[in-house]
Amino acid sequence: MALYHPRVFDLHEQRLLDPAPTPHPLHGHPARGHGYIYPRLTGTWNAAQQLGYLEYHPKLTYEARDGTSRRAPHPLVGDLLLFIERPGVPDYCINWNIKSQRANFKHRPTPYTSSSPYSGITKTAARNCIEAANYASADIPTKEIAGTDIPPVLTANLTDGFVAACEISLPSEIQEKVIRRLRAAIGTMQTPLDIWSEFSLTLGLTHYQFRTAMYTGVWRRQLRLELTERILFDRPMIAERTDILDIYASWFRGPDA
Repeated sequence: MALYHPRVFDLHEQRLLDPAPTPHPLHGHPARGHGYIYPRLTGTWNAAQQLGYLEYHPKLTYEARDGTSRRAPHPLVGDLLLFIERPGVPDYCINWNIKSQRANFKHRPTPYTSSSPYSGITKTAARNCIEAANYASADIPTKEIAGTDIPPVLTANLTDGFVAACEISLPSEIQEKVIRRLRAAIGTMQTPLDIWSEFSLTLGLTHYQFRTAMYTGVWRRQLRLELTERILFDRPMIAERTDILDIYASWFRGPDA
């Protein structure tokens, strides 16, 4: 979903969250962020201290030079950090905190929490608050997103599109010809399979080449089909009713939106 958005120009997965103050993720970005002073992140340790959650901040035990055992803050790890282009004004970042189910934002099931569920709920909620507060200090909003928020059909269509777009593409003129022909068939009883039969005869395209071109067009938003309905090669194509980026617009909304 993040990569599908045309204004997302960078994406960091499993980004370390430094306990100490650090520059904004866009500070010094090789392609973006020039000419604008972004606020710094306060650091997760300071965020935890302000929230009263220091006891829940991860810590590392180590042996000092004098032989004593000491503890130091250990970095947290985020899920996804999106870098989003905003024409005419400074670009911005959004932090996605992801869980498989929405209930897991309060309770992360582990072998250690089953016997003491209250402790598990508190630690998970506190960790989420620390992460969000650290990013908020630099005007980076946090969105809590669960896997169950995206219907399986939409997941399948986006996956097919992403996989196709990663394949070796056809020459641009042939790709454009395929997309134009498919567009003309949207809303009719013609299926992609019918259209492939034409291209297999005229251009010698294999089933795999044509299918890849089709799903690449869907991923690049050149072929606007209804993504909440399963896109199938042997079924008529359904025109896009609602852009999914409008449905999930709040997930990409910047700090001053």
